[in-house]
Amino acid sequence: MAKRGQLKPVDEAEESVRNNAVGYKVVLFVPRSSNRDSAIFANFDTALEYAKKSMEEFDHYRCAMIYAFDKIEKFMLHGTLKREQEYKKCVPASY
Repeated sequence: MAKRGQLKPVDEAEESVRNNAVGYKVVLFVPRSSNRDSAIFANFDTALEYAKKSMEEFDHYRCAMIYAFDKIEKFMLHGTLKREQEYKKCVPASY
């Protein structure tokens, strides 16, 4: 069992995917619709810029979620971007 201050096992696995990411997938959500638009990028800055630009250009997107994936294509949520252009990174939980 982990000691106080250490990451929980599941969060440790997720954080390793985020730290060793080879790409990022941006998923743009449309309210009241099952349609989602997505794009894949090699680095985080480009993915975040694409998400911000898409949210500004098209008013039908509610939010954007940016997923990090590693070389075996295991996806983990990196963070979310709201309409107000506020990016919120996922913070892993610790004991």
